[in-house]
Amino acid sequence: MSMSGAGPSQPANIENSSGIMLIDPHNPHAPPEEPHNITEQEVGEYREQDRYLPVRIHQAPLRILPLSTPWSVQIANVARIMKAAIPENAKIAKDAKECLQECVSELISFITSEAAEKCFMEKRKTIGGEDILYAMTSLGFDDYEATLKIYLAKLRQHQAAAAQGVHPPDEDHHSHDDEESTRQVERPPLRPAMNTSRAFPKVLRPLSLAQCRRMATQAPGPSGVGFALSEEQAGIQDLARKFTRENIVPVAAQYDRSMQYPWPIIKKAHGVGLLNTHIPEEYGGPGLGLVECALISEGGPAVEIVIVFSFINSPELAYGCTGIQTAIEANGLAQAPLIVAASEEIKKKYLGRMTEAPLVAAYGVTEPGAGSDVANISTKAVKKGDKWILNGTKMWITNAGHANWFFVLARTDSSQPASRGMTGFVVDADSPGISLGKKEINMGQRCSDTRMVTFEDVEVPEENVIGAPGEGFKIAMKAFDITRPLVASAAVGLAQRALEEATQYAQTRKTMGVPIIQHQAVAFMLADMAIQTEAARALVWKAAWSKDAGHRNTLYASMAKTLASRTAVENANLAVQVFGGAGFNTEYPVEKLFRDSKIFELYEGTSQIQRLIISRTLSSLYPGA
Repeated sequence: MSMSGAGPSQPANIENSSGIMLIDPHNPHAPPEEPHNITEQEVGEYREQDRYLPVRIHQAPLRILPLSTPWSVQIANVARIMKAAIPENAKIAKDAKECLQECVSELISFITSEAAEKCFMEKRKTIGGEDILYAMTSLGFDDYEATLKIYLAKLRQHQAAAAQGVHPPDEDHHSHDDEESTRQVERPPLRPAMNTSRAFPKVLRPLSLAQCRRMATQAPGPSGVGFALSEEQAGIQDLARKFTRENIVPVAAQYDRSMQYPWPIIKKAHGVGLLNTHIPEEYGGPGLGLVECALISEGGPAVEIVIVFSFINSPELAYGCTGIQTAIEANGLAQAPLIVAASEEIKKKYLGRMTEAPLVAAYGVTEPGAGSDVANISTKAVKKGDKWILNGTKMWITNAGHANWFFVLARTDSSQPASRGMTGFVVDADSPGISLGKKEINMGQRCSDTRMVTFEDVEVPEENVIGAPGEGFKIAMKAFDITRPLVASAAVGLAQRALEEATQYAQTRKTMGVPIIQHQAVAFMLADMAIQTEAARALVWKAAWSKDAGHRNTLYASMAKTLASRTAVENANLAVQVFGGAGFNTEYPVEKLFRDSKIFELYEGTSQIQRLIISRTLSSLYPGA
């Protein structure tokens, strides 16, 4: 990425025994000040004067990060050029100054924030330029850089036009008074355009594939958008892809026919770290974000596409069998409420045990009379002494027959609406009073275990309440914000598998002397499948990224689930159509994909419920007059 103007070489910096580095951002080439211990008063002065960027790396002393990092050098250089050129046009000057001031303010706020402190503390090392670069780009500082470049280009254009006695196009003419005031301002001449390949750090040039992989998915690229994977994320994909190819694909049809619960595969998944990806590190889990979990759930192409950043997806769990994937990922749905709201003791007890042994849990919300209408739940919990007595029936509970514990949502106050009258509990599966129904024989995902669960006077300790009494409904909904993108990613995995199977078959099956892929009717079906798969994948990533970035993602989660579910069903249907009569036969995998796909439009909120959530959110986003 190039920029006009002269660029400074990397300014020197020094570090004294107390770990303080100093440099003047307004004069990066000047010799650094003598190192000394920084007082709190001086920190305030530095902030006020906009001279230094202090951050507390350790309890004491303070470390002053130098502006010799790639982004800081970039911004400081543009700032100097802007200050020299700003008098050229009053209107541009005003906008540029505001942008520059906001940029500097945001920069200081970031470097001195608790979030940055925590980030740097975790690294436990001297922060390098690339660390700052990645952190700042994730907060959108490339937008500032791009905006400043535009302003600078406009100013240069105006200067060149003024030298020729004409006004530049698309710019407001400034007044004679502005021109007079401009003439009175002494400014140094603008430097000639620089050779950007040498003047700026190499991380600001077009990125290689290896560099792309080092950047987190949520970190935007030069355009403000990024689909790159970090090395860790790429490694997770490779692990899940290999696991799926070796352990799931060869036996998927067998498990579908036998309808046996895939315990051997679940145990292997636990052994390689793919079973409890949601659990934070402090409770023994890997602590992966939603983006990483979505990479595990999804199945994607095994090719690399490099545009600005590389966008890489590999076949994962759902690509091999969504029934097995559901058995594995249902753990995440049960764990989510605990991660969101449980006490530390409960997290350590119930999440910790799942990392120590291959255990599964179940999410008990749906009832015979309360599916999409969660507010109609009739299971009740009554407080008696230091315990709660639980009575009711849950239906279509995944992993119920093998669960070590349940998350159960029950009504605790009938006088209150659902949002304040329900409470979440974690209930040990071996508690007296719990009885299981038969394993349901479903249309698809047949190796997944779904059953009815009945609770009769089941005693639940007070400490097993998740959150506070009355907060259960909100907690359950927050859990869906975490898990719906993962369900959507699994749907994308199935859609990708259907696309690949259909495309490969269309190249080998011949009619009228040519492969059927050469017939436009078939080719267009494949094209539509590819378009919808990529669109769904992008929306899934947006929903996962939004949650990982700390934003509320309810809207995007519902959008992603709706589109991905529909894409899975349509792709599976089209795959059968491409296969023709062979697609109706169990010898080929597409009939299983067709059966497995339908559940995505039903569980964790039907597509109609998702559209209701979306439409209500739109009403609040765009209120009428």
